Formats: sequence, structure tokens, C-alpha cells
Amino acid sequence: MADNPVNKLSSSEQLILELVNKERLAAGLEPLASEAQLNSAAQKHSDWMASGRVLDHTGAGGSEPWDRMKAEGWTEYPMGENIAYNPFNQSKPISGEYVPQKIIEDMHEGWMNSSGHRANILSANYSVLGVGDAIGGHPNSPDHSTSYATQNFAGTQKNYVTGVVFDDADSDKSYDLGEGLGSVTVTIVNSSGATVASRATDPGGGYSIALADGSYTAKFTGTGIDGTIEKTVSVSGKNVKLDVKDGSEGGGTTPPPVGTNGNDTIYYSNGDDFWTNGVPKDIGGTGIDTLIINKGSVFNTSGLSWYGFERFVGAEKNDRVIGNESDVDYRLVGGAGEDILRGNSGNDYIRGGAGRDDVAGGAGNDIIYYGSGDKFWDNGAPKDIGGAGIDTLVVETGSKFNTAALSKYGFERFQGAD
Repeated sequence: MADNPVNKLSSSEQLILELVNKERLAAGLEPLASEAQLNSAAQKHSDWMASGRVLDHTGAGGSEPWDRMKAEGWTEYPMGENIAYNPFNQSKPISGEYVPQKIIEDMHEGWMNSSGHRANILSANYSVLGVGDAIGGHPNSPDHSTSYATQNFAGTQKNYVTGVVFDDADSDKSYDLGEGLGSVTVTIVNSSGATVASRATDPGGGYSIALADGSYTAKFTGTGIDGTIEKTVSVSGKNVKLDVKDGSEGGGTTPPPVGTNGNDTIYYSNGDDFWTNGVPKDIGGTGIDTLIINKGSVFNTSGLSWYGFERFVGAEKNDRVIGNESDVDYRLVGGAGEDILRGNSGNDYIRGGAGRDDVAGGAGNDIIYYGSGDKFWDNGAPKDIGGAGIDTLVVETGSKFNTAALSKYGFERFQGAD
């Protein structure tokens, strides 16, 4: 952006990073840290695309993504790049204007719905990210404002404490355009009381500080902060996200919801503290516990029982939930979205809901629902959905199932609809 240093993140660029990190935290991955050299590479490429009204990984002077990152001084591998553009209803591009939030969210959704772009966003090989966003004319309509965005991914041996300082004006516990607090000083103090790092937040409110493994206190001071906010943080082999959501909040990290010894129902939103340094927390505890995903959030796990849950209810996003314990009777309901739901050796109940879902029961006597479009075939060949056991296929209302050989799908019982 014209009013933002090339190596720092504006409000719209910080939003891009926040959306990426929501996806990664939901998937149990470490957050990506903003990196100045990668920001510069991404911003310059976005500026080039915006000025030329073109979307292309091959940039100025025939450069490729890794050429541009190296030109800014970055030397570590691997490297990767996502790009996108999205027009919005503004008669002419205005230098320095911020992109509407919906435009950024739509671009992010487009990246997540593309297998290659999604793979970059959710790659465990990446730990730092550069973001650049620029405004130019549409390729086919020069007077129509269009956002051109670049994400430059890379791996590094460093570990960061990273986050965003913002005033959560709408109390949704998520970062929105215009909420970031820039120029707030973030000071890192080690366990001996010595200051080991200090920097100001970017114009969009974000910061990243490389740290050796250890326990620290992060102190936040400046405009928009009530006095000094102190938070403890521990770094151990991975990046750690540490946000300040309100200028008057107290010290310490917000504890996650924790179940009792009974049958609990616990709700999850993107960014909730369900991990410690990338390791799942036992949130549900003992009992038959249910995890419900709030609207707009997504959950991705290879082991639902790692979090202490036996039951799952998704919302409208693409959830991926795997039952990892053989003696648990899982109850998995995907909700809307294209969900991946897997049972194990217990007697599981699996219902994908709306969307083109990919489900399987595993061993045990399972009840599995079929809705139009669900992935019961692979290249025209039936998939063994039911698995071992006496399994029941239930057809959703409004759907139909036609087969000459029910057992090819692993089912012994069938219940149709209308």
C-alpha cells in the first residue's frame, strides 16, 4: 500500500495473515510469522501485478517467486507463493485505500478452495510468511478497482513469538480491518528479567520476534494500551501466537474451555487455545464429550480423542475429523461444507450433512448417512464405506441410492428416504 512501508503489514495484509493462521491453528499447525524480507518480496510483486493489471507468478524481469525472495535477502528453503486478484465496486483505484474486508475474505476462501494454494497455506514445511496487497485496475476494466495479493511462504530454523495487537471493536474475538493498533511497543523479557528484544507493531497491528527456546514475558505499551499489558509465553521448537485483543485486557493467556468428569458440550472457534506448542490439549476430559464448531470456524484433526471428544458437530466449513481410538463409539456430524469424517473400530454414527462429504465407518457396527454428491465412488468404483461389522446405510431425505451390490460399499442394511 502507498501509505505503508514495503516490509511491514498494513491492515488488509494483516487480515490475510490472520485468516491463514486461523486455518493453521484449526489444523493443529504452528502459526506463520510475518517476515520483513518476504513482506518486501510479496509487496513488490503485488505492486508489479497491480500496475500491469496482470496475475502471474512470473514477475518483473522474468523473475520467479524464489528469485524475488532471494533478491530481498532471504536464503532459507523451502519457498512457495500464492497469488490472487479480486475486483471490488470502486469506480477508480485510489492510491493507499484499504481493500474492503469481504474482498480479502473472498480471496482467502478462493485460496482454500484450490488444492495447490490450500497446500501452501497448510504446509508444515512453512513457518514464515510475507504478504503484499496492492490496488490497480481490473485486467479487462482499468477503471474498476481490483486487489492484487501475494503470499510468499518459506521455512526457517528460527522460532518466533508472533501475533497482532488490536482493539476488538465488534467483540467477535477476531481481527477485522481498522482494528489493528500500530506503533505499540512489544518488549520481550527473559526469565532472568533481561530485555532480549523490542520492536513496534506494524501499521496493521502485527509483530513477529525471533526467540530462542525458553520462557518469556511479553510487555505491550503504547497508544491504545491501558498502562502495560504483560503476557507470559513459552517457546519450544515452534512459533507461538500471542495476541492482545483489547487495550485494557489483563495479563496472561486466556485459558481454553476445559471439561469436567461428566458429559460435556464444548464450543470451538478459530483461534481458541486447543494446542500447546502444536500439541493437542485434552479439552473434553473424561465422559462422553461433544465438540461443536461455531459458525465460520473449521476443525481439522487426525485424532479427535486427543482432545478428549467422542462426538463432533461441524458448522458450514470443510471439517476433517478422524476417530483415532479403536474402543470409542464416535458420533460425527459434519454440518454443511465438504467434510471428511472417519470412524474407527467402534460402533460409529457418521452423518456428513449438506455438501459433498467423504465418510467411512471402519470396523464395528456403523450407521452412515448418504446425501446426494457424497463421495461413495472413486473413479466410478464403489468405496468400502461401511467397513467390517454389520453396517447400515441411511439415505438422506431428498437423496437416492442405486446399487446392484450393497456389500461392495460395506453395508448389510439399508434404509431409504422419499
